[in-house]
Amino acid sequence: MKKNKTLLLTYYIVMDVLAAILTWVVFFIFRKYNVDSQVFDQFSTLILQDYKFWLGLCLGPIYWLTLHLFIGYYHNIYRKSRLKELGQTFGITFIGVLLFFFVFILDDIVNSPSDYIKYFFVLFGCQFLLTYIPRALMTTHINRMIHNGVIGFKTLIIGSDQIALNTYQSVVKQNIRSGNFIVGYVSLPNSEYHTISSVLPCIGGLNDLRDIIKKENIEEIIIAIHNGQRKYIEEILADRKSVV
Repeated sequence: MKKNKTLLLTYYIVMDVLAAILTWVVFFIFRKYNVDSQVFDQFSTLILQDYKFWLGLCLGPIYWLTLHLFIGYYHNIYRKSRLKELGQTFGITFIGVLLFFFVFILDDIVNSPSDYIKYFFVLFGCQFLLTYIPRALMTTHINRMIHNGVIGFKTLIIGSDQIALNTYQSVVKQNIRSGNFIVGYVSLPNSEYHTISSVLPCIGGLNDLRDIIKKENIEEIIIAIHNGQRKYIEEILADRKSVV
């Protein structure tokens, strides 16, 4: 699981780096062409020998990766949706392009003030499309693997009575899987009923929860207890947060 997560995270980072590089190449050439339409006849001189071209290739990916890290994009790659990703990518791209534009582009040589508008939309359009399309494809692929049960999250059920059993059955019978691989259950103090033991092993008691989460690499917890046991919820959440 960790190996798969590392590979997927590497994919997102590599795609974002390539998006930044390709965007800079297109944008830099567009700016040169806008000033001098003969740029392709002097490509080596006007493009390849311009230090700003190479500087942008090096600093551009660092700039965008920093922004994505700042908003926590790479934090949980398994819990993404295409709609949320669309809004998130659009928002950070708009902010990133705006900052970049005002710091580096406003002193450019232009034929008319309207060139600034063209520059902005070319930079924004390239950066957004080249970033979002690979992300959307990978997110679709990951969600499909989760729904098909190929990948998932090690999950622990808190509780042992009929409520816990019903909860377990509702999870495993889902037509579209949520990705929860339930490895066992944890019993509450003085619990008299272990109905769920017919389908799941007992991994320990609530007092051992913190150690169980670490030992079993638990990623998610399902709390399945009745109203009279609500006093344990605070303790459960405290143990979960202390591990994370």
